[in-house]
Order: sequence, then structure tokens, then C-alpha cells
Amino acid sequence: MTTEKKQYNKPLPPVDKWSEPFWEGMRKHQPVARKCKSCGHIHFPYSAVCTRCASYDHEWVKLSGK
Repeated sequence: MTTEKKQYNKPLPPVDKWSEPFWEGMRKHQPVARKCKSCGHIHFPYSAVCTRCASYDHEWVKLSGK
């Protein structure tokens, strides 16, 4: 039995500076998201500011999958 890696031939969303850590985590099978350090809100889609409190202070955190 051969184990060939299948190639994904469908369009992918653009990778930019806001989403690059997310896609890198997905490649490693470790999903991550942006979490606001001010209010704790995990926001998606990614942006320069928190979608709840408009803070610029955030960090990338691992998601549990729950």
C-alpha cells in the first residue's frame, strides 16, 4: 500500500499579516486565534483591533477544539 500525499487543488483564502499565524497553526494541526489582552474576547475574522473593545493589544492563543 502506497501512501501518496494528495494535492489540494481548490482556491485558498489570501494569507496576510493578520491571518498568517492562523494558517501556520493549521498546517501544524494546532489551531490558534487572536485573543484581546484587554477584554479577553477571541475574535474572528482577524483585524488590527479587537471587534469588541477596539484595543490593539492582542495575542495568539491555542484553541482547545471545543
